[in-house]
Amino acid sequence: MVVLICQYPYFEEISKLSSNHNKVNNLPSNKPVIISRLVLLLSLVFCFITGLSHATRYRHLSMGEYSQLAELIVIGDTYKDKNDQYIKITQVLKGDKSFRHKTISLTNKHLDRPNRITVAGSYRFPPIGEKNVAVLFSEDWQNRRVFDMFVYSYTDKDDIRNLKKMLAIIDVDNESRRLKKLMKFALQEPLSNSAMREQFVTEIAYLEDPKSFPVVLAYFEQVLMQHEKFLQKTSSSEAKSLAEEYLYDLMRAINETADLRAVPFFVSALDSNSEEVRNTAAHALYFTYPGAPGVTEAFIRFKDTQGVHEFAAQYLALRFDYKDSNPLAEHPLYIANKLIEQGKLQAARRIYHQQLVLNEATLSDKLFTAQALLNISNEGDKGYLVQHLLPEIDAMLMTEKNYFPNLDRVIDILTEIPNQARLPAVLRILELKINQNQKAFIKAVFVVATMGDSAIRQAESIILNRLSNIKYKGKIYGCCQDLHLLLALMWLNPDQVAQPHAEIFSDELYNHVRPFSSVSTVDDEAKFLATQFKDINDVNPIVKLWLIQRITFLKDEQALPLLLKLLTADSNHDYQIHKALMAIGGESTQNAMVSLFSDPRKWVRTTAIKVYAKLAGEKILPYLRKMITDENYGDKHEALTYLYYYGTPEDLPYLNINCDFWQTNNDLHDWACRARYGIWDRHDYDLNGPIKKVSGLPIMSRGK
Repeated sequence: MVVLICQYPYFEEISKLSSNHNKVNNLPSNKPVIISRLVLLLSLVFCFITGLSHATRYRHLSMGEYSQLAELIVIGDTYKDKNDQYIKITQVLKGDKSFRHKTISLTNKHLDRPNRITVAGSYRFPPIGEKNVAVLFSEDWQNRRVFDMFVYSYTDKDDIRNLKKMLAIIDVDNESRRLKKLMKFALQEPLSNSAMREQFVTEIAYLEDPKSFPVVLAYFEQVLMQHEKFLQKTSSSEAKSLAEEYLYDLMRAINETADLRAVPFFVSALDSNSEEVRNTAAHALYFTYPGAPGVTEAFIRFKDTQGVHEFAAQYLALRFDYKDSNPLAEHPLYIANKLIEQGKLQAARRIYHQQLVLNEATLSDKLFTAQALLNISNEGDKGYLVQHLLPEIDAMLMTEKNYFPNLDRVIDILTEIPNQARLPAVLRILELKINQNQKAFIKAVFVVATMGDSAIRQAESIILNRLSNIKYKGKIYGCCQDLHLLLALMWLNPDQVAQPHAEIFSDELYNHVRPFSSVSTVDDEAKFLATQFKDINDVNPIVKLWLIQRITFLKDEQALPLLLKLLTADSNHDYQIHKALMAIGGESTQNAMVSLFSDPRKWVRTTAIKVYAKLAGEKILPYLRKMITDENYGDKHEALTYLYYYGTPEDLPYLNINCDFWQTNNDLHDWACRARYGIWDRHDYDLNGPIKKVSGLPIMSRGK
């Protein structure tokens, strides 16, 4: 059972939960990938481009967390009549005991706009017509509408039994005692993400007393032993997968503490029968504990072990005259990037060309390679893409009905290929559902508008046909599809907008796009747009999206003031504005970003930091150092994100303090540890300082 919390009121509620603890559960959501140092860095660069460093982390909460969020927890029977939906309460587990034996409404009909529970299959809403349902009501639930008056609900007998145990456990103030109680119940449960085991992992992120950590390590040791026995007994791949997923979550949580007392236990895990466990342990030792006592010896011992070898090869090569075959370090994309660093662009292009024709490469892989090639491309490279990649793009677009997962990457590539052969693919994008592909649809309009009269007439025909379908159905459907189509006609043929379809476009709708009425005839479009949209406060969000995409397409510095207005107006399009600012680039953009580092709005500051970091590179370092010491300047999380890339050993004392899990009573710990690793990696440092390379690899007994 996996529930993603991504709806109101959980943004607010998770924040409240976190504020009740000194630690925030900021555990990463992705499993470690065995990867070379440069490829790892490139992957993280993509994270920084897409803004993942400040994205809200949506995650399933544990039973204990749900219980803490609830104001009232009851057990009862749910039913409905023609007037309402109810629960007849038999037990009150938490909250006002006077509700016992009462019947209460599940829809809060006394509010102005009551709603009935109609959501099927959601564990958050209590099912109607069930006996012995546990319902967790939100804080101030009596004044909330049905959509957000519930935290969670349980119907399974085992879940309800665990809920009762959980409420008794989470009330124990002493950390060690609470963990020991959890440990007792958890070790009796199956090796999967069951309630008690899951809660134990959750508790680790909130620990405050270093004396509690031995209980965590003892639990880890027991779980690892259980896991080894379990692997020998079971033949079910699904059961093994669930068990390993839980063990991974536990190891990840322990690793996030960066507590050196965990090192012997991770070293022990290198001897596991599970490659997944060995890989996770090696990942922790390599990234979090390099140079700690016993780590170097462990990598020497297990250097030939599957799941450890890749980490060991890189770790030992930094410290000894040791060379071993590392297939990841020999990956063509790794080599291509090294060639680019050396200025050997032609050799890098040849590698990219070879990757584009590999039979075993997926289209997603080829699109990634194509974008890398376009960064260093010449006209010959673009012709190569037309010959070898475009047919695959065409084939995929023809087989997909409405949704194409790489569509944004596809249209970006098509934008950079000035060839009429791209027209079928661009026209196909105009036929896809707009609500699922808004940005790609907009970009396709801009591309086809540059391809000549014949292409424009074909695109116009598609748009007009879609308008006819709307009229035929007698309603406007999709995600404001009518407005998107109207805007498309504004760029393709504004004469079609005024009269022929006036019965479809209301005056109100037309007013949204009136400023664009002469956009296709002006000589200086960027200047025109900046003039037309001096006040953007009342501009429709879809019109804003078109404006941002057009500015990105034009890459004209004259549009910079308009882009800054759009950025400061609201946070709805901050990522798209980030891309537009990157497209404009230049010194003016950099100066504008620095001026926003003190803006009172967080989304403005974080966008400005991202853009400046990408454009200015290491010149951002003095600003980052000011951000981590000045509460009113920039953003600490973003500063730590980019210290990963641009920090120096001079920044390590600050980062070491914030990497101390037991002394850092804020949510900077994870970010600081990542930044510290970035400096270690770029400057050949570890926990002990500069790495001193020596000759001769000590001989130790091999692992598996």
